[in-house]
Amino acid sequence: MSWRYQLNHWLWNSLDWLFPPLCGGCDRAGYRWCPDCQEQATRIPEPVCEICGLTLARAGLCRTCKKSRPGFNVLRSCFVFEDLVRKALHKLNYRRNVAVSEALSLELQARLAAQGWLVDLVVPAPLGRKRLLERGYNQVALMARPLALGCGLADATRPLARRRETRSQVGLSVPERMENVSGAFKPTPNGQEEKRYRWPTTLLRLMRPFQLVARPC
Repeated sequence: MSWRYQLNHWLWNSLDWLFPPLCGGCDRAGYRWCPDCQEQATRIPEPVCEICGLTLARAGLCRTCKKSRPGFNVLRSCFVFEDLVRKALHKLNYRRNVAVSEALSLELQARLAAQGWLVDLVVPAPLGRKRLLERGYNQVALMARPLALGCGLADATRPLARRRETRSQVGLSVPERMENVSGAFKPTPNGQEEKRYRWPTTLLRLMRPFQLVARPC
C-alpha cells in the first residue's frame, strides 16, 4: 500500500488513542468496526444478477436488467442493508461519526479486490448543496478517499456535479429511487481531473457507502 494510505491510516489510529471509539455496529469500546460486526454483518447472497447485483435463484440477469439495461457496467454491494450495517451507516450519515468511514472502507477494498475490476478513477457521488450544508460533509467521499488510497487508485471529486437537488432516498421504492436520481448528475469536463486523465476512463463510482458502481466514461 502507498505511503499516503499508511499515513491516512496512522492518523485515524492516532485519533483512536486520543478519542477512544465505539463500534459503529454494536458500540463495543475500542473499535470503529469491530471483528464481531465484521463477521456477523450479512453478506449479499450468491448468485447475483451479473449487472445490478440483485440476488437471484440462478446466475444470469434479473428481469429488470433484461428489460432495460442500466447505464453502468456492473454494480456490487458489500452487505445487506440491515441491523449492524444499518446502524453503522446511520451513525456515519446522521450522527457525525466520521471516524467509522475509514474502518468501513476496508470492506470496500476487499470487495473491489475480489471483483478484479480494472478501474482508473474513484469518484464519490456529490451530495446536494442543502444536505451538505446540513451535514457538513459527504459521507461517501469520506469512504472514497481511503478506498482509493488502499487500492492504489486515483480519486477525484470534480468529474461529477449535481444538476439539481433530489429527495431523500429513504422510504422510496426501487423505481422511485431511479426516477429520483435520473438526470441528477452531470460530468464536468472542464474540471481539474480532465487535465490528468484521458477519456474514456473507467470510473468506480460510489453512489452510497458499501455500493460500488463501475462504468466507462
